[in-house]
Amino acid sequence: MFYSALHNRLLAATLAVFCLFLIATVAAWKVTQQVVLQEASNRLYQDSSQIKNLVSQRLELYLLATESLTKSVEIGGDITTASQWSSYIKSLGLTEKYPGVSSLSYSQKVEIPGKTSFIIRYIEPLAGREKAIGYDLTSEENRRRALEKARDTGKVAATGKITLPTTNGPGFGFFFPIYDTKIGPESPLEERRAGLRAIVAVTFRGTEMFRAVYGQTDPFPNLDFEIYQNENLTPANRLYDHDPNFAAVTDTNHHLSTKEIINIDGEKWVIVVTTKNELGFTFAQEILPKVILFSGLLVSLLFLAFFLYQYKLHLASHQAT
Repeated sequence: MFYSALHNRLLAATLAVFCLFLIATVAAWKVTQQVVLQEASNRLYQDSSQIKNLVSQRLELYLLATESLTKSVEIGGDITTASQWSSYIKSLGLTEKYPGVSSLSYSQKVEIPGKTSFIIRYIEPLAGREKAIGYDLTSEENRRRALEKARDTGKVAATGKITLPTTNGPGFGFFFPIYDTKIGPESPLEERRAGLRAIVAVTFRGTEMFRAVYGQTDPFPNLDFEIYQNENLTPANRLYDHDPNFAAVTDTNHHLSTKEIINIDGEKWVIVVTTKNELGFTFAQEILPKVILFSGLLVSLLFLAFFLYQYKLHLASHQAT
């Protein structure tokens, strides 16, 4: 009787320890999963911040260079020949030093009864862009809105997504106002409107410009990111898609995703960054929780098998005596 109770207590203790092993294994597995997920999230946030900084720095660099061009034109007076415009561009090395720039154009104010237009007179590089000469910036809503904003504020204005007349493809641009000599951003609004004499515009083919941000080698092969001109994340507002085969905005189920905001000309550009391989785990991160789970289960089962074997031997020895 005494030995029977002892055997039962030994068996119960063995099963209790086995259950504790199982609980510890599951707990370790869950904690490891959370740690791995946090590491993947941190890496995504770091990469998305890097993408934001690369885009912001590149845009700021381009805008500063184009602003220098605008200042040169303001000081030098009206552009009267294509060669004069070309010399301005070449002196600053804008098309050579800044990959991703599609064109730089000079649009002159033309007034007819009942209408004021701004016509592209000169554009660089000229080759392949000849049909842009004579294009009226006021003939398209986004360009007209940017022109009016630049005119009224005296500051650079973004066009948002536009169709480039040279390729009929998507792009975007920035307009810089040039006023008559005595007019400036501090002048009354009506004087600025009347004194605007020209627009210097820098335009970009979206794909070329944003690819120029990170060069020939893609540093983010496991990420997709899309850039939108505002917080309305629709194809009509998309300026760039890093991987057209993956939808960063809609394919977010089982994927890590985050957003970054860039302030451009008072507008909020949105960068949506999403992992392409589900949760974005590395191989080591993906297998580590599984290794811990299977190892814990194996140790638990070996422990149970060992003690059941010892229990059987002890029981057989007791029965023999």
